[in-house]
Amino acid sequence: MKKMSLFLAGVMAVTALLGGCGGKTEETKAKGETTAATADGGPETTDVTFYGVNDPQISAAQIIADKIPM
Repeated sequence: MKKMSLFLAGVMAVTALLGGCGGKTEETKAKGETTAATADGGPETTDVTFYGVNDPQISAAQIIADKIPM
C-alpha cells in the first residue's frame, strides 16, 4: 500500500511539473498574444521600488546590496 501511494504521489508530481511546460496554443498564436516580450521583440521591463530600514537585523540583504559597487 505504501509503494502504491508513493507511486501515485510521484505520478501526480511529474504531471503537475510537466503541465506548466506547455507551449503556445494555436489560439494564442492567432491572437498575437505575447507573454515575455513587448511588441518590438525586446524583453518586458518593470520599475520596482524597494523599501527598507537601516537596521541590519531587518534589512541586512538590502544594506549589503547597497554597499556592492556596480
